[in-house]
Amino acid sequence: MPNALLVYPEFPPSFWGFKYALDFVGKRSSMPPLGLLTIAGMFPKHYRLKAVDMNIEPLTEAHLQWADVVLMPNRRPAAGGPLAVAPAEGDLSQAHRGSGGA
Repeated sequence: MPNALLVYPEFPPSFWGFKYALDFVGKRSSMPPLGLLTIAGMFPKHYRLKAVDMNIEPLTEAHLQWADVVLMPNRRPAAGGPLAVAPAEGDLSQAHRGSGGA
């Protein structure tokens, strides 16, 4: 069975991210990755899926080694973001990058 990893990048600190207000209400994130979870529902049944919300937990090398394919929203990752944890031996220049939308 193929493994698909769905990664939601960390939302940068801003007024809209509510990073500092979340502590007051006992939450760790203000925006669940609903787009990725919708895509997860469209995967063929034979895929094993795992979602990582980087606002909740860090993306690790173990996550990337587990995955046969990695998907993330078409947002520019922050410096030191998901691509920074990619294994050094992987050649990211040959990675396929696609985006949806109009």
